[in-house]
Amino acid sequence: MIIEIDGYYKQYLLRGNECTFSELKEIYAAILKVTDSAFEVGSILCSNYNFEEISLNEVVNVRYVIDTDTQIVYEPSN
Repeated sequence: MIIEIDGYYKQYLLRGNECTFSELKEIYAAILKVTDSAFEVGSILCSNYNFEEISLNEVVNVRYVIDTDTQIVYEPSN
């Protein structure tokens, strides 16, 4: 599963195990309880939830987007 982290200062893609929309929202809520830094979201997903960063140049199908500016998780319309 591919997740896009979309923020004002940084955008990147993460690959990880499949999870539902609800599960990802719960994971993001848990991350927000331990940090308020948008820069740490990706590193926490990688270290605590076994995601890995992949190149933005890869052609991928993004399953979910985490917008760190608005703190919203959504499914992109492709």
